[in-house]
Amino acid sequence: MNNKTLKIFTAITLTIVLAATAFALQTATRVRFAKGKSSATMTGSVGDSGMKDYILGGKKGQELTASVTSPCESVQIIVIDNGTGQVISENPSTEYADELPGTGDYIVRVQNSESETCKFTLKVGIK
Repeated sequence: MNNKTLKIFTAITLTIVLAATAFALQTATRVRFAKGKSSATMTGSVGDSGMKDYILGGKKGQELTASVTSPCESVQIIVIDNGTGQVISENPSTEYADELPGTGDYIVRVQNSESETCKFTLKVGIK
């Protein structure tokens, strides 16, 4: 790959990543903690093979916890570093707890892999 092709490829890739991040920010619900609290609970529903994003800020070294409950086994969460777009949770699951790798915004994505709309309760916390 020559230098000009590499530059074009890099520019296109960067544009796609930035567009995806901007889209996630526009459709994400900002998590707000009540005064003196470090956790919050949200309820909602996620449609057929759909997803719903919640965004919250954290600092490097803080622990982010998240758990989702639903009558549908197909509802799970993943955690994404909003700055890099990198998925930081190892696999989709119903629970996540780990130290944040950096300071910034993180997305907790509730996703449904089945063909029915499912209700859920999401609990998130930062310590």
